[in-house]
This record gives sequence, C-alpha cells and structure tokens, in this order.
Amino acid sequence: MPWLAIFMGIASFGISAWGAQQKKSGGYLQADEFDNAADDVVTAHKFNVAERTKVYNFNLGQKVKSTKKNIGKARRKGAYDRALTIAEGEKILGRQTVRASTSGATAGEGTPLNVRIMQVSNNLFQERMVEFGTAESIDLLKSEFVDWSTAQKFEFDSWKRSADFQSDAQYKQYKRKAKLTRQQADLGYFSDMASGLGGSIGTFGNFYSPRSSTRKNRFTNSAQNYAAGVEGKTPW
Repeated sequence: MPWLAIFMGIASFGISAWGAQQKKSGGYLQADEFDNAADDVVTAHKFNVAERTKVYNFNLGQKVKSTKKNIGKARRKGAYDRALTIAEGEKILGRQTVRASTSGATAGEGTPLNVRIMQVSNNLFQERMVEFGTAESIDLLKSEFVDWSTAQKFEFDSWKRSADFQSDAQYKQYKRKAKLTRQQADLGYFSDMASGLGGSIGTFGNFYSPRSSTRKNRFTNSAQNYAAGVEGKTPW
C-alpha cells in the first residue's frame, strides 16, 4: 500500500491550497483598501464642499450687511442734504419775500417778485437733484452688490463642478482598481489550485510507481535466487 506516496501527495496539495488561499486573501485585502480609499474620497469631497459653502455663505452674509449699512448711510445723507437744501432755499426765499413786500413792485422780469418766483423753482430743482443723487448712490450700491454676488456665485459653482468631477473620477478609479484586484485574486486562486493539484499528482507519482516497484521486486528476487544457488554448491 503506497501510504507514503499518498501522504506526500496530500501534503503537497495542502501546502499549495494554503498558499493559494493566503494569496487570494492578500488580494482581497488590497481590494478592500481601494474601496476604503474610494470612500475617503467621497468623505473628503463632502467635507470640502461643506466648508467652502460655509465660507461662501459667510462672505455673502457679510456683504449683505455692509451693503445694507451703506444704503442706510446713503439714505440718511440724502435726507440730511435734502433738508439742508430746503432750509437754505427757504432762507433765501424769505429774504426775497421781504424785499418784494417792501418794494411794492409788480410781477415782471427783473423785479424782486420775479426773482422770488425763480428762487422757488430753483429750490425745487435743488431738492430733486439731491433726491436723484441719493437714489443714484443707492442704485450704485445695489448694482455693486449684484456684480459681486454674481462673480462669487460663478466662482463657487465653477469650483464645485471641478471638485465634483475630480472626486467622481477618483472614486470610480479606486472602485475599478478594487474590482480588478478581486478578479485577479480569484483567477490567481484557481490557477494556483490547479497548479497545486498537478504538483501533488506529480509528487504522488514520484513516491509511487507500480512499474518501478515491479522492477525492484524482480531484481530483488533474482538476487535472492542467485544467492541461494551459490550457497547450495559445494567445492567438490
């Protein structure tokens, strides 16, 4: 019974199977690392987007506050300038009223009454100019805010599109690597198992060969028979 050959064949296959399994496990561990790297890419991207969004919203909020503050200043200044213009016009108009009442002149070109009428018109014009200047200042502040916010939004959206694209590309790349690594580990495992099976069969054959055993038995029997014949002869 070729117990030694069977034992050696099984041992050889067992060692090959263990090695193949270890190699496959190593490949799967590497694939898991690629999966973890892909997850890290997604996590990092979400964090970066959240932080960048916080900065964008903070800057936008600060700009809104400063714009409102500047608009309030412009309105207060406009109201002050308008009141000052009205007071100055009323002061001039008052002096002209006194002159018109003491002169006794009728309305006509160049008379004090005509000058007073012209001053009233000038006062209204000055008031409207102050109001127009105030509205123009406010519109300018609003326009500057719209231009700034539009530029900031465009910059943020451009950055986010680029970051999304890069993150998605890296994620897919790591996932492809993980898939290919597992496939290679599986193919390597089956290849190593087949090679181990062939090696174990070869080992069994090396330790057990019926033809070699028969020849060995024949040689041993012949040698024993020859020795027995020599021992049976006598010198006489």
